[in-house]
Amino acid sequence: MRAISWDSIKRMIDRVDIVVEVIDAREPEYTRSRRLEDYTLKSKKVMIIALNKCDLVPEHVAYGWVKRLSDEGLICVPTSIKVGRGIDRLRGVMLKYARDTPLNPQPRPSYIDLPRIRYRGSRLAMLVGYPKTGKSSIINALKRRHGASTSPVPGTPGYTRGMQIFKIASHLYMYDTPGMLPIDLEHVDPIAYALRCNAPEELRDPVEPALRLIERILANNPDAIRDAYGLSITDPYKVLEHIAIKRGWFYKSDKEPLVEEAARAVIRDYHTARLNFYIPPPP
Repeated sequence: MRAISWDSIKRMIDRVDIVVEVIDAREPEYTRSRRLEDYTLKSKKVMIIALNKCDLVPEHVAYGWVKRLSDEGLICVPTSIKVGRGIDRLRGVMLKYARDTPLNPQPRPSYIDLPRIRYRGSRLAMLVGYPKTGKSSIINALKRRHGASTSPVPGTPGYTRGMQIFKIASHLYMYDTPGMLPIDLEHVDPIAYALRCNAPEELRDPVEPALRLIERILANNPDAIRDAYGLSITDPYKVLEHIAIKRGWFYKSDKEPLVEEAARAVIRDYHTARLNFYIPPPP
C-alpha cells in the first residue's frame, strides 16, 4: 500500500483552500488525525469532516459523533454512500466555502494539469483520510459518476495509487490522495494501522491485531461477536479458536485450531461490516 507522507500532506494543505478529512463512523477517534486537523486550522484553511459509513452505526451514534466533533469547532457532515446520504450536503458545504473563502495566495503545485484560463480563480480542495474510510466512494459520488475503484478490504482493488485531481464544479477542483497516516507512528493507533494498511493475507502476525480488535468489540458492542459467529465468549483467543474449529481450520502437524486463519477472517469481517461493531461517543 502506498501511504502519503506527512511532509507531502503539509505541502498540499499549504496550497489548497479546503481540506476534507474522511473518517469511519464506527471508530471516529481511531481514524481521524488531530495533527492534520490542527495544522489545517492553524493555517486558516477550511476543515471539513466527512463522518462516513454512517449506515453502519445507529442514527443516535452518528449524530452523537457529529455533535462531539462540532463542539470541537469542526464542520462535520455525516455521509453514507451505500444509502446515498449526506453527499449533496457535503458538496453544498464545500461549494459554500469555495465561494466565501479568499483565494489562496500560495503558489499552486506545478503538477496541476489544468488549462490556466480554466484554473484561474478556482478554489482547490483535498480529500484525505486513513485507508478504507471510503474516500474513493465519496469522490465517485461527488463526481456523480463511477471513476475510482472501491473495495472494503485492504490490499484489494480500491486503493488510491497516486495523487489525482477532479472537477467538482466550475470553480472548485479536488485532490484525492492515497491513504495517509500523517502522524508519527508512535502516536498511531496500532490496531488501525495494522488493519487498514495491510491486506489480511499479508499480515505477518494477524493474531495480535485480531485479538486487540476483538477486545475492542467486546468492550463496546459484545453482541457483535454473538451475532456474527454465534459465540457468547469473552476470551478473545478462545473466540479465534472456536471460529477455527467451526470452520474446520486446523494445523496439519498437531490438529490444533488454525487461529491465524481465524484472525484473518475476523479482520475481513470487520472490513466488510459483517461484524456489527461501533464505538459510541463519550457521554
